[in-house]
Amino acid sequence: MEKKYQPTSDERIWTALAHGSTLLFIFGPLASLLIWSTQRKKSSYVAFQALQALGYQLIAHCIMILLNILVSLLGVAVLVIIMQVVEDSTSNSFGLVFGMQFFLFASLFGVVGLYYLGGVIAAIFSLVGRDFRYPILGNWLARYLNYIPTLTGEEPAAELAEEQEDRWVAAMGHAGLFFQIWGMFLPLLTWVLHKDRSRILRFQSLQTLIYQGLGAVVYFGAMGLYMASFFLVFFPMLVTGTGSSDELTGIGMIILLVVAVLVMLVYMVGGPIYALLGIIATIRVAGGHDFRYPLLGHILASRLDATSTPAPVI
Repeated sequence: MEKKYQPTSDERIWTALAHGSTLLFIFGPLASLLIWSTQRKKSSYVAFQALQALGYQLIAHCIMILLNILVSLLGVAVLVIIMQVVEDSTSNSFGLVFGMQFFLFASLFGVVGLYYLGGVIAAIFSLVGRDFRYPILGNWLARYLNYIPTLTGEEPAAELAEEQEDRWVAAMGHAGLFFQIWGMFLPLLTWVLHKDRSRILRFQSLQTLIYQGLGAVVYFGAMGLYMASFFLVFFPMLVTGTGSSDELTGIGMIILLVVAVLVMLVYMVGGPIYALLGIIATIRVAGGHDFRYPLLGHILASRLDATSTPAPVI
């Protein structure tokens, strides 16, 4: 009769650290990646739990962002409707605004609190030797990685599917774009540690790093352009007191308005496209496809010769 694998004390500590790294927030995925990288050949139990922690932290972070956006939009919509209905807007507006702000902040901190709580519970389960699985994600990832925690002598009966491990790590690198500039550290660390071992990670992590780096350059470039135009328009006025002529002031204001509109278009149009491509990349790579970002991916592939045989879709 098969028995469930009982992890050693060292394995319990490593897995608890992987799940507990959730408390590090933006640096948590880096800790989980390091634990997987150092323990993947030593223990499939630790490797699976570290990859599960990595997936939880990145996917949950994406979900938190989406939930906060939805709650904020819903809160604003409800506030507008209520203020239209309330007759005495002077006496009730302040209370409504304060109440809605309290609701939004409570929702924000409540979602973040649940995120941290999930990691803490997983760490506690790991310390006591329980084979913890996050809801939905855990069992799906176990099938994806071919993880079967049974006992044969001293080791689990099956090792993880190596190519699927690599694809999962690569996919999570793409999902890291929701950590904004901090997300670039994950593909960077992956490329440094695994570029010579895995063709999948070599190409996908470098592609992700460059893509997210370009996104950061565009973001800060747009902000810098707006601030520079604002400075050039208003600085002469501050220095001279009266500023330049009305004609020059009018031209400066037109320039500032044009720049502001361009920056807004970058955020409102480019931002969603940038995020959508990252989501598609995450799904495609995890599903076994050799995803390439438009233009960037093909140029990089031709230089690195990073084609790989797709893994079967799970």
